[in-house]
Amino acid sequence: MKKRLLQFLQVLIVSLISYYMIFLSSFVSMSDFRSVLPFFNSLIGLKIITFIFVVGVYLLLLSITNLNWLSTAIALLLSVIFAFINHIKIVLRNEPFLPGDLRMANSLPQLIHMITIKDILLIVFGVVVVVGLCILVFRKKQLHFFQSRKSRLITFILSLIVSVGFVSISFSNSPVHKMSVALNNDPFYWDPVWGVKRNGPILNFVNYINTKTMEKPDGYSKETMQRLAKKYEQKSSKINKKRKSIGNTDIVMVLSESFSDPNHVKGIKLNSDPLPFTHSIMKSNPSGTMISNGYGGGTANMEFQALTSLALGNYSMTLTTPYTQLVPKMQAPYTVNNLFKDSIAIHPYSSNLYNRKMVLKKFGFSKFYTQDGPDHFPYKTTAQKNPYISDDAVYKDVVNQVKENRGNTFYHVITMQNHVPYSAEYYPNNNFKAKGKISKSERQQIETFAEGVNLTDQANKKLINQLKNVKKNVIVIFYGDHLPGIYEHADFNKDGILMHETPYFIWSNHLKLNKDAAPSLVGPYAFSNVAYNAANFKVSPYYVLMNEVTNELPIITTNMLTKESANVVRTQIQLVSQKDHKLVSQSILTKKQKQILYDYQLVQYDLSAGKHYLTSEFTK
Repeated sequence: MKKRLLQFLQVLIVSLISYYMIFLSSFVSMSDFRSVLPFFNSLIGLKIITFIFVVGVYLLLLSITNLNWLSTAIALLLSVIFAFINHIKIVLRNEPFLPGDLRMANSLPQLIHMITIKDILLIVFGVVVVVGLCILVFRKKQLHFFQSRKSRLITFILSLIVSVGFVSISFSNSPVHKMSVALNNDPFYWDPVWGVKRNGPILNFVNYINTKTMEKPDGYSKETMQRLAKKYEQKSSKINKKRKSIGNTDIVMVLSESFSDPNHVKGIKLNSDPLPFTHSIMKSNPSGTMISNGYGGGTANMEFQALTSLALGNYSMTLTTPYTQLVPKMQAPYTVNNLFKDSIAIHPYSSNLYNRKMVLKKFGFSKFYTQDGPDHFPYKTTAQKNPYISDDAVYKDVVNQVKENRGNTFYHVITMQNHVPYSAEYYPNNNFKAKGKISKSERQQIETFAEGVNLTDQANKKLINQLKNVKKNVIVIFYGDHLPGIYEHADFNKDGILMHETPYFIWSNHLKLNKDAAPSLVGPYAFSNVAYNAANFKVSPYYVLMNEVTNELPIITTNMLTKESANVVRTQIQLVSQKDHKLVSQSILTKKQKQILYDYQLVQYDLSAGKHYLTSEFTK
């Protein structure tokens, strides 16, 4: 009896140690221990749910190995690894470790380069401590935990049921979901970092294990989609009578990493304009402001929307990264490059981050030029001491390819120059100075970032001037994907939308573009149809729908307010008014607007998770 009691206490203690190692290390990454308080002050039910899961996993390990020391070592090592991955991801991207990240395991070598020496030393220290503790505690010969096969088998079955049962925690009708709700589990899909604070990192991770792509719209059927297709085909035929074919035109879509204007942020004033050329070209060309779904990260989500014309806000709240969670499951995804004879992607970094190698191949890109191949990016030039490939080098490759290729090619360009971090030593000759009530660290990062985007602005000018001399028609769609996560002073409760605004412009070397065709405020899903309208190109039925979505509806987006806004209404879709840049409710939409939104959601569901009733004629 005494031996069994000691074994039970061992399971209890190790489970608690494992759990608190994870959540404490995760919260340390928040920079101050006040971030720990939400979990300490949370309801006991959240701790019970997590405790049940951790004990279930630990007992499963014991029933498999039947060895105290080995099960304890594995449990603690997994805890340390999970904790530091969570810690590093929150520090670098302001987002926790989620199940979708497991699909990026092949990106580990590239991710390690983003980790500091301090982080690596902490990981090594953690592993040494775990191994040392196991040697110290279990230095004597240990008996098998289970003395009979029957008790071991029963424990294995029960612990497996408990552990695997948590996979269904996001299914609204599952017993585990109902239990978790009764114990006050709230996934906080709208803000995973706040979910970590309130629920703890383990429960937050579990909440994302089984995600749903999208709710099926009411009335979705083959007949409904056929009627919808016919409606927009008729509109397309009428519009195209007065439009021209795209012909041999190339389109270069540039996603400029973190490109944004620090002067646009409240409380910041630079000594000079870092984007003089960009501002000047925006005055005379189709241009405006894009509403980003991310702050400090989320590049792949902007890519996905820009290429597919599908709004992230229409998906389930559990779908956080379509590149890793959705695209691998999509049968025949539509992307804008499918409208061209050829398509090429250029990214001067790794091909594996966000699963891009698989994603872009599935999207139909014939080439994907990166540093690690198989199509190798040819240049290694950086901007001064910045370790990332310069935008100027990227544009040099773009111009060369545009000149070499015959035409009717789509170029998808993702830059890296202005990627986090923003170290002072990157630009020794930096003359930008920032004013405002900000910390020394924030000031330094803003000034470094300002120099970086100024170099991008100069590269933009050079790119435009070189493309002017290309004989065939070229259209450039340029946009910043999100703001850098460096504005510590920003009040997201008041200025959350402002902190998600980046510039965009559309330019052509020879074609006369209609400046009025570009709304002053757009979502990333609107770029392709706006460019086609500006150039007066013929449009598919899909782009006719997208024109109505772009021109008639508020911006469809997500997460406009910070993780600190705990009182935000949690919904997978948020709408931003094009008139005053404020959040509006779906309830204020007119009957016409509601019909457009419904049509859009029907199409998005059919393309993403439905029966694919729409034929290729709808998108081409």
